[in-house]
Amino acid sequence: MLRCSCSGVFWLLVAANGASLNTTDIYENLYANHGYHADLRLSHASSILHLLQSVAGAFDRPVLDVGCSHGLAVEKLWKMDISAIGVDIAPTAVQKARTHREFRHSLCGEFPCFQVGTATTLPFPDKSLDAIFSTDVLEHLLPEEAPAMVTEFLRVTRKMLFLKIATTTEINKQPINALKMSNRTRYQELQALHTTVWPISKWASLFATKHRRLSVFSSGDTLAIWI
Repeated sequence: MLRCSCSGVFWLLVAANGASLNTTDIYENLYANHGYHADLRLSHASSILHLLQSVAGAFDRPVLDVGCSHGLAVEKLWKMDISAIGVDIAPTAVQKARTHREFRHSLCGEFPCFQVGTATTLPFPDKSLDAIFSTDVLEHLLPEEAPAMVTEFLRVTRKMLFLKIATTTEINKQPINALKMSNRTRYQELQALHTTVWPISKWASLFATKHRRLSVFSSGDTLAIWI
């Protein structure tokens, strides 16, 4: 079964054998021990980056990459002279970003360029960022976490959101299989990393219901939201 920590910071997956896993445990293990996102040249954010570049004139505060992994998308925005920062749930991912990216501290604003953070608990003051983007991240939330994510994204963002969300279960089962091979008892109950597989229209309605004055647009697997 699934249950939530009372603080809302992370979720626990409770297996039939009584062992519990939190989301940080899963992704930290993948990054630290199983080569997750090991190709530092690979990013799936190209379409989102083009959107951000097209509206960059509207930004005077940083944009945030939620689920930044090794930080390539943030670095690409720096090269466009766009102020950008990133958070990831896995400390090892954040360390990779800090180690491998060409830092432009002047483009991180008042915040660390990369730090640990989750979609449901962002370490930023209210309305301190101009935009949030994420690429193939939100499908990794549990369904019960989605409303908290929406609240948190709208809390910290002033202007817009660009969200690319997978709408099918992942094809690549190597990460799940690697976890199970490393500890069959602990990870046996895991079936997929894409734990919330919804049509993009459902994600759109979740934002629209939370804040009726939003302008929500969807195209394929991407949401563009003006606040």
